[in-house]
Amino acid sequence: MKNWKLILSITLAFTFSMNLIAQEGAVDKKPLIEVFTASTCPPCVAGNQAVDGVLAHNAGQYTLIKYQMNWPGTGDPYYMEESAVRRNYYEVSGVPHLRTNGVNPCHAAYWTQAHMDGLLTKKTDMTITAEAAVADGFPGQDSENEGLIVNCQIELLTHAAYEEGLKFYAMIVEQKTFGNVGTNGETIFHNVVQGYVVSSEGEELGALAADETKSYDLSIDLTGSNVETGNDLTLVVYVQNHATTELIQSEMVEVSHSFVDYSASFSFYDDGYDPVDGGLMHVEMAGSEYIVNSQAEITKLFPGTYYYEVTVPGYLPTDGEFTISDTDVEQNIIVEVPPFVFYEDFEAPGIPNDWTFINPQGDYLTTFGGRIVYQQLGDAEDAVYVILPKIVIDQGCVLSLKAGESNGRSSLGVGVVTDLTDAATSYAEIVNYEVFNIEGMRTFGGRLDQATLGDGFLCLKIQGEANAFYYIDNVIVIENEPGYKVQFVVLDQNGEVLPETEVTFMEHVEATNDFGYATYRDCDPAVHAYSVSYKGEVIESGEIDVYEDMVKEISHSTASIEDLIADVFMVYPNPAKEQITLSGIQSGHLQILDLNGRVVKDQHFNGKITISVEDLKAGVYAIQVETKETSYKQKLLISK
Repeated sequence: MKNWKLILSITLAFTFSMNLIAQEGAVDKKPLIEVFTASTCPPCVAGNQAVDGVLAHNAGQYTLIKYQMNWPGTGDPYYMEESAVRRNYYEVSGVPHLRTNGVNPCHAAYWTQAHMDGLLTKKTDMTITAEAAVADGFPGQDSENEGLIVNCQIELLTHAAYEEGLKFYAMIVEQKTFGNVGTNGETIFHNVVQGYVVSSEGEELGALAADETKSYDLSIDLTGSNVETGNDLTLVVYVQNHATTELIQSEMVEVSHSFVDYSASFSFYDDGYDPVDGGLMHVEMAGSEYIVNSQAEITKLFPGTYYYEVTVPGYLPTDGEFTISDTDVEQNIIVEVPPFVFYEDFEAPGIPNDWTFINPQGDYLTTFGGRIVYQQLGDAEDAVYVILPKIVIDQGCVLSLKAGESNGRSSLGVGVVTDLTDAATSYAEIVNYEVFNIEGMRTFGGRLDQATLGDGFLCLKIQGEANAFYYIDNVIVIENEPGYKVQFVVLDQNGEVLPETEVTFMEHVEATNDFGYATYRDCDPAVHAYSVSYKGEVIESGEIDVYEDMVKEISHSTASIEDLIADVFMVYPNPAKEQITLSGIQSGHLQILDLNGRVVKDQHFNGKITISVEDLKAGVYAIQVETKETSYKQKLLISK
C-alpha cells in the first residue's frame, strides 16, 4: 500500500509539473510593443518619450514597431496605407495608442517599467529566428544607385501544437528617421515602419504540429520608399492569434549591410573635470542617446560634420560640433555647473523629489520635455502652489523663471510660504503676473532679500480660468554679488596628474580628481589661505587673493636626479604663459589638443623649436609628438 501511494504521489507530481511547463511555455516570449503615433499629434510627444525612455533600459529584450498615422490634421509624412490595416484590426480611434503583446491597450504616456517587467515574465511555445541583409543599394540621397533590396530568411519553430488561426507578419522598420517632422515639435522618430515584407494583413499559418519548422526566404524592394539610410534598418517578425489578437512570439534583428560607417564616443565632465551622469545628447540628423556612466555613443555615422546639444539635469545646456572623416571619433564634452544659488531645469523625468506641490483640485500638473506643464481642468478658485526646496541666502537675490506657450487667462505669483501644511494661508506674495496667450517663453521674476525670505520657502502660485494652460521652465535664484570659482590643479614634473593629493581651502578639504583638479565654488572675494598635501605631506601652502574666477597651478617634482638626467624629451616651461620650447628630439610632428580632443596647434619640426601659446586659454592641454621611431605624450598647463 505504501509503495502504491508513493507511485501515485510521483505520478501526480510529474503530471502537475508537466502541466506547469505546458501552461508557462517552453521559451521566453519577447514582448511586442506597437505604437500608433503621428508627428502632427502633440500628445504623441509624451507617449513616444515614455516608451523610448522605458525601452532604453531594456535593450535587446523587446520588439518595437511605430505606425505613423494620417491624422490628426494632415498626419505624418511617413504614413503608409498598409499601416491602416493594423489600425483597423485593433480598432484604434486616436493617437497615441499603445499595444503590448497585441492585447494590452494603453495610453503611451503612462507606460512604465513596471508594465515592461510584467511582459518579461511571459512564456510561449514558439521560437523565431531571422536574418536579413541589404542585397543592393546605397545610403544617402547623393548615391548614383538608389536601389535598396533587403533579403530575409525567417524560421518558425514550434515547441507544442497550435490549431488554425495564427498569422505570420514581417516588416522593415528604420531605427531613426528625421524626414517626417510635422507640427508637434518632434525631430527624431524611432522604429518607423518603412515596408511590409509580408502583407499587413498577415499570412495564415494553418494548424501547426509540435516541433514543426516553417522556413521563409523573402525579399522586399524598398526603392522609392521613405527609407533615409540603408545602414539602420531592422527586420521585425511576429506571430499572432488573429481572433484573440494575442501575440504568440516576436523577434527583431538588425539588417546587415556592407556600408562603411563610423561611431562617435563621448565622455562628459563638469567644469571642475569631474564626471557627470544622466541627461541626453542629441546629435542633429543622427539621433539622441542617454548619458550613462558619463558616456554616450552615437553610431552608424557617415562622414560629415554633426551638430550636438547636451542637456544634463542641474547643469547648463551646451552645444558644439564634431566631424567624421574616415575614422571613429572620441571626444570629451564639458558642461558647466550653474553659478547660481538655485537652479532647476526640469530635465530629469518626473516632479523633482525635493519640491512640494499642493494641488487641491487635481488640476493637470506634471513635467514634460524639460518643463512643468500646468492646465486648469475646472473653474475652481483654489490655486496650485509649487514650493521650492529650502534655500538659504545671505544677500539680495533675484528669482528668475520662464513661462509661456500659454492658452487662456492665467496668473503666476511669486511669494514666500512659511507653513508647508497650510500654503494658502501662509503664502505672502512678492509679485504677480498675468500669463495670457503668450507665444513662446517669456522671463518673469522678482527681487528677494534675507528679510523677505526669512525661514520660509519660495513658492509659485498658479491659477487660471477653465482649460487655461502654460509651461514653466528654468527656475533660477541669482545672488546680487555671486561668489567666484577657484580651481587648484596639481601636476608632477612631467605635467601628469599627481595622485593622492588633497587641497585645503576655505576650511574645506577636497581630493583632486582624475584630471588633477580640486574645485571650490561660490568663494567670497577676499584673501584665503590654502595648503596642498601629497601622500599626507604638505608640498605647498600660501594665500590667494580671490577677486575673479581663477585657476591655481601647482607643480611638484617626484623625480630623482637620475630620472631627470635620463629625461631627454623636454617641454618647458610647464606651466607656460606665452611660449613653450621642445628639445631632445631631432624631427617630428607636434600637436597640442584641448580637453575636448580638438587640435589647437599642429606643426612639423626639425630640431629644437619654440611655439607661441599666447592665444590659448588657461587650462590643461595634451602635447602629442610623433617621430619615425616612437611617440611621446604629456600634459601641458597654460596659465594666464
